[in-house]
Amino acid sequence: MIVGPNKIKTLCMGKNVLFISLKGLDYIRNTQELKIIESVAQNVYTISSDAKFSYLQYALSIFKVLFQIFFFRQKKIDLVFLGYLPQFVLPFFHYKLKEKVIISDFFFSIYDSQVWDKKNFKDDGFIPYLLKKADSYCLNQSDYIIADTQEHAKYFIEEFKFDINKIIVLYLEADSDIYFQNSNIEKDKSPNGFVVFYFGSILPLQGVNIIIDCITLLQNHEDINFQIVGPLKRHQINQLKNMKTVTLTKWLSQKELAIKINASDLCLSGHFNDHIKKSKRVIAGKTFIFNKMKKPMILGDNLANRELFKEEDKLVKYVKMGSPKSLAECILDAKKRSHDG
Repeated sequence: MIVGPNKIKTLCMGKNVLFISLKGLDYIRNTQELKIIESVAQNVYTISSDAKFSYLQYALSIFKVLFQIFFFRQKKIDLVFLGYLPQFVLPFFHYKLKEKVIISDFFFSIYDSQVWDKKNFKDDGFIPYLLKKADSYCLNQSDYIIADTQEHAKYFIEEFKFDINKIIVLYLEADSDIYFQNSNIEKDKSPNGFVVFYFGSILPLQGVNIIIDCITLLQNHEDINFQIVGPLKRHQINQLKNMKTVTLTKWLSQKELAIKINASDLCLSGHFNDHIKKSKRVIAGKTFIFNKMKKPMILGDNLANRELFKEEDKLVKYVKMGSPKSLAECILDAKKRSHDG
């Protein structure tokens, strides 16, 4: 496999590139890839639509993108770069794109996500069969695929028998225009002294239940304030709502998020779930944000995280995945070191 953006630059050098994604162009992965492509391509044309979380919104986004592709009339396209969810684009328009070089960003397998991550379907059903076929078709029709870690790339090699020489590993990057260290931001004026920050989309692989159990263990430590940003489930909110040491926020803009991160003492990155295999193959996007902002952070101990982040770094601490006790002990140790330092 090839690690780094140089192969993408070589493939796109001086070419007319069509970039297609089922996420908005401001999506972190899209901005990263477009920056690379635009630095070397002759022309870049974009087609996108921001898929949300409901199935209806996904369907509308897919329809919108397919509609735009159908009526796309620019003939001088040398390379097609399929961003978020190429599985829902390539099967419909491979006939139109097949003479072009095709690069697909396999940020995730829809089969793996729906069956093993979110557990929406059992593996022996017809829908999982179709999802796996969609993954396989997209992989087979792509000249190259992008994976986010070497561990994740190994999954595509082992599960789908994809050619190792056609995989480009492109680690995520945080947007430095938004996420940067800002020492002028005052520490969060909460009644509690040590601020522990977490944000996420609350997907199962992130292990938010581990964080909640950890908070429960530490609820008598009134000098620690946990700030959680994300769409928690009702039962998760009920577990936390009566704790004075917890502040819950459903959503923040990226700029507001950056302010909160800068004002925190410790960030929880994860992933902390130890039952979902994918959680051990990928690096949480927030990890790159915390690293860019030079914030102390706690990571789940797995091979994917260790591809980039070393324990020798004073800002990085590893904990056993799936262990609220290990996480709680690490937070207490970080608080002690903060006060001693």
